[in-house]
Amino acid sequence: MRRQLILCAVLALAAPIATAQLTPMSPELKAFVMRPDQQKAVLAAMFSYWRSIMPDCPSPQLKQMNVLVETAPSFDASGNPASGKWRMVGSVEGCGEAKTMNVLYGFGADGNMMMVQMLPGTSHAELQLEKDAIFYARLGMTNLAPKDCKAIQIVDTKFLQYDETVPATMPGRGNRAWTEEWTVHACGVTGLVPMHFIPDATGTTIHSEVLKMPK
Repeated sequence: MRRQLILCAVLALAAPIATAQLTPMSPELKAFVMRPDQQKAVLAAMFSYWRSIMPDCPSPQLKQMNVLVETAPSFDASGNPASGKWRMVGSVEGCGEAKTMNVLYGFGADGNMMMVQMLPGTSHAELQLEKDAIFYARLGMTNLAPKDCKAIQIVDTKFLQYDETVPATMPGRGNRAWTEEWTVHACGVTGLVPMHFIPDATGTTIHSEVLKMPK
């Protein structure tokens, strides 16, 4: 089946994904993400993460790819990105399962371009917030995971809804709290952990609901 690349745009990095403004994607970025070497690298990252959470299904297929632009990039004379942030969002399927895979492009303090595999799914958290939230997702499995379990993985994230409006937030961030549901595997046990994100004057507060043992 032919892979389909759908090009669209989005985002200002300081805000969660859900609060960003849509903007057009430049022809230069379109040309860059269509390069065979970039497509190969993105697919390798997505398929590698898929196999880590779906070890019994090693041959997934890409069904669709979107490009979400967080910060419009600039380019050098050779057409290579020199700044900016954008996300490659792929719909990946295999063995009757489907997941949304996310790969983020950005630039480090040294000016070098980086490609970062993010968590799968539809979380509205940006990169650092997502990293911080992993601790709380694991905490939500405290009562379900076997004692001393260390093999804990986030296998999916799902945005559920917006919640209350928060009056005092950091400049550049949205003022709506939101709720997600993260799927967590822990040593053979799977839990759906409710995750709550609440923006405030210093950033975003995260808390999870600790799942109870089934009766």
